[in-house]
Amino acid sequence: MIIRFTLNNEEKTVDVPATKRVIDLLREDFDLLRNKVSCYQGACGSCSILLDNCIVSSCSILAFELKGRTVVTAEGFMKTEEYQRINHIFQKNQYDPCDFCRWGKIFAIHEFIHSEEHIDNDSLTRALKGNQCNCSSPTLLLSVAEQIVKAEKKINTGRKHERTARK
Repeated sequence: MIIRFTLNNEEKTVDVPATKRVIDLLREDFDLLRNKVSCYQGACGSCSILLDNCIVSSCSILAFELKGRTVVTAEGFMKTEEYQRINHIFQKNQYDPCDFCRWGKIFAIHEFIHSEEHIDNDSLTRALKGNQCNCSSPTLLLSVAEQIVKAEKKINTGRKHERTARK
């Protein structure tokens, strides 16, 4: 089946078998290896990507479902200013998740930033729940995520006010 989709801001056309999963397409056909294969059940967060700007487990989606959609992988997100700011706060707090859970946590934080959710421990805990890993302290993750979300929402609010003022 031939599909067209946007991958990390580039238009792609591929011929995929009906049973190929997105994680396998990304790793095998595009050599995008930062997203990992672990549980193949969508439970661990290691294969997380952004699909139409929503976090999804790429192991639980078939590649043909990408038709006409937009995918951002770890490699694409690393090129954004938002990633640079997130990574800066990670480093400032000496928070260094492993390569298996890193992107699930980053994408969960990204999705939370762009949501209408109120920032509190319960809502952040729910947002981060799909990332099963014991590589780092859950308490530190919550603290770091809260710092990131507050900083990013402040930036986003400032940008909205700038756009409104220009009109």
